[in-house]
Amino acid sequence: MPWHESHTFTLTFVTPAFLHGSSSTGTAEFRLPSLKGMLRFWTRAILWNDCAQSESPITMMADVETRLYGKTEMASSIRFRLENVKSPRYPNIFFDKNHPTRETEADHPEIRVHHGLAYLAGPGVHHYRNCWTTSYLENGFQATIRLSCMYMSRFDMTILKKACIAFTLFGGLGQRSRRGFGSFTLTCEDGWLEIPDTPEEILRFFRSLAGPPQDISHASEHDLPPYTAFSPFARCALVQSSTPLENRDPVRLLERFGRAFLRYRSNGRFGKLPWKKERSLQKFLHDKNKMLAFINAKKVSAPSRAIFGLPHNYYFQKRNVRVFVNAVKRDPHTKRKTETRRASPFFISVVRLRNSTYALVLTFLPAHFFPDDVHLQLSSPHPPEEVPFHPQWDIIHEFFEFLPNRMNQLKVLLDSKEVS
Repeated sequence: MPWHESHTFTLTFVTPAFLHGSSSTGTAEFRLPSLKGMLRFWTRAILWNDCAQSESPITMMADVETRLYGKTEMASSIRFRLENVKSPRYPNIFFDKNHPTRETEADHPEIRVHHGLAYLAGPGVHHYRNCWTTSYLENGFQATIRLSCMYMSRFDMTILKKACIAFTLFGGLGQRSRRGFGSFTLTCEDGWLEIPDTPEEILRFFRSLAGPPQDISHASEHDLPPYTAFSPFARCALVQSSTPLENRDPVRLLERFGRAFLRYRSNGRFGKLPWKKERSLQKFLHDKNKMLAFINAKKVSAPSRAIFGLPHNYYFQKRNVRVFVNAVKRDPHTKRKTETRRASPFFISVVRLRNSTYALVLTFLPAHFFPDDVHLQLSSPHPPEEVPFHPQWDIIHEFFEFLPNRMNQLKVLLDSKEVS
């Protein structure tokens, strides 16, 4: 094994990144600890399928992770150094924070109203009356990074390369990275790392991580990975807009997808969507009715939409009441509950293809939904109540099938379910 080798990368954001330091309300900044932390996440994600058949898969993965990233008693084998950053010369007016998102298109003809982006961003970084509420690194922002590897075996180097590729294709940096924000391209000056850039190559790489496909409808909780990772039950699809112009602007492409996501998941206001040209699918109207029954102090089951992640809430404007759906962790000793999160198993990323267009990479990574000490809890003006939750994974598969719908103006380039 070589004692030391270094490689220089250029990371370029293709969608805005909500990336900050200790405070999300401060100035956006590119941070190497965030980069290394997410690379560590994707290292764990790619390792599970290789280690699952061993007698102690968690121990085996921990050994690899320790060799790469270190621990208290051992230094990391990799080092990152930020050599240069460069902001884009011309900001993307489509994502300009000075333009309110809820004005009509007639008031701002130079941009389209981005309801889709607002929905994907969520209330943490977006206010429905005043656009973006936190700073961000614009798409086009570049960072030059030097990676140094020391005392690494050929196996560990291969794992590191795979993790870098998976991170680039399926992930992102910063808040809402699972919803398409903070997507980036990665280029290596010396050719040490080559990122797949055609739909066929991307799907081939995905299949190399996930293994031969299996039907999740026949799987038990025991068959799934214990944490978010690639497995035979995973699914990946590459999607573009049916409008060629949108495929050359990653932010507009994400906006187009956000509207389709909103149509599928939202009930709308009396079935109407914000842009008033289309109606909501109202697939989860039964969830809304359940929450209304919960307000009326009736026993209800968990909302099925929780499969997309927690927390989320339901607001009933006429009654000015909100129902919160949270994941809560119970301390086994004090029995005290603390609210926690369950991140979505559905990942959205934007990648640049070889033909200079962009595509959405949609990745579904099912796993154990809750640890044993975490439960789903409903709360409103009434006392909180824990309800059992049984994941309905077919809801996410149905969303994949819903995408080519004519109203969405999207087309599926390739789907791992259709390609062996």
